[in-house]
Amino acid sequence: MNNTLIIGIYSPFAFISAVIFAVELLRRFKRQEDYLFSLLCFCAVGWFATNITGLLADNAEMAKFCINFSLIFVGFIPPILLLFTLKFYKVFYRPSVKILLLMFSIPAINTIMAITSGYHTLMTAQLDIISLTPLREVVLIWGPWFWVHTAYSYVLSVTLIIVILFQHFRLPRFYRLPSSLMVIGVSFTLLGNIVTLLELLPQAIDPTLITMSLSTILFNLAIINNNNSKFVRFSHGKIYHYLDLYILVLDDKHHVVDFNRSAIDWFSSLGITLNASTIDDITEALLHKGNGIKKSFEEDDSIDYYINCGDFPVVLTCAHTR
Repeated sequence: MNNTLIIGIYSPFAFISAVIFAVELLRRFKRQEDYLFSLLCFCAVGWFATNITGLLADNAEMAKFCINFSLIFVGFIPPILLLFTLKFYKVFYRPSVKILLLMFSIPAINTIMAITSGYHTLMTAQLDIISLTPLREVVLIWGPWFWVHTAYSYVLSVTLIIVILFQHFRLPRFYRLPSSLMVIGVSFTLLGNIVTLLELLPQAIDPTLITMSLSTILFNLAIINNNNSKFVRFSHGKIYHYLDLYILVLDDKHHVVDFNRSAIDWFSSLGITLNASTIDDITEALLHKGNGIKKSFEEDDSIDYYINCGDFPVVLTCAHTR
């Protein structure tokens, strides 16, 4: 086992991760889960890049820097993966700023610790490079902050497993293919952690890096299959959340009591809040933004609003509760 062989093992997986990342960047139409998946691919590519660069380093300081710098990408993967999974299954509309700050606070601190690790022992209590070639050999003792990061990652991993299994088994069997790919992808990430803990591979090889790459392949296939088959998710039992229509549900006083995800995404992009609003408030806000509105009453007592917005007209369907 030597550095060249390890780089040879990493390179195909690194190349595949880079290609998937490039394809995601070039994809014209994106949903929120696509952006999160792009971030996940970016972390995987960055992780590969720092590991391979560290193996190619010709001085100990550069090798140490790469080992520490790779921890930045490792730290951001768990929260991004959890958010990606939640969005894939439409578990939430959009996370609040407080939730995002809470989820990314430890990875942010992780970044600071990794960059400044040469000045303290919080991330790595000891990091010595014994040899660089033909095989890089390292004496590494983790500091207290690394275990905080590890505990946080495992908490998110357990949450991820619960969410994905709960959502998967709520789906009808004929809608489970994209979800099955997600389950297998997450299983690969867990397998990498198990192999690492049991030290089933030589210490010089990081199995979590390889299994992360395999996971991104499966996640990408899940997204493609999802988009091509127009995968209908039943996670909340409300199919109208997944229609390409803007739907508002009104009470008898014309207050908005419910709305689908397409509506909240569109109104949020315009800076209009739907909660505790009436349909008159909403139409007034739309008119204030310069949109022409035409009202049409339908036979089923619903009201369609035809809104001139940009290059394409928008149809807003409002249904009354019974």
